[in-house]
Amino acid sequence: MLKIQLQKALHFAKSKFTITTKGVDKNCVDRKSSRMAIIYPVDEQLISKQQKIQKIKGVRRKIKRKKMKKKIIIFFTAIF
Repeated sequence: MLKIQLQKALHFAKSKFTITTKGVDKNCVDRKSSRMAIIYPVDEQLISKQQKIQKIKGVRRKIKRKKMKKKIIIFFTAIF
């Protein structure tokens, strides 16, 4: 049940967001392992911010702060 929900969420996300995983190119997901993915709204202005976030080691903390600023960044761990 959860897997189906995740697949639906991913399908929806891919249509409206750019999905990046740590150390992997855009729209590329390691399907064999469960990985953390950061979903960004498709917006050219966010690309530089996206790269900055990936360089920071405390990614979780950074994203929590971003959520407080009402930026649409979804952080999730899932088996793809």
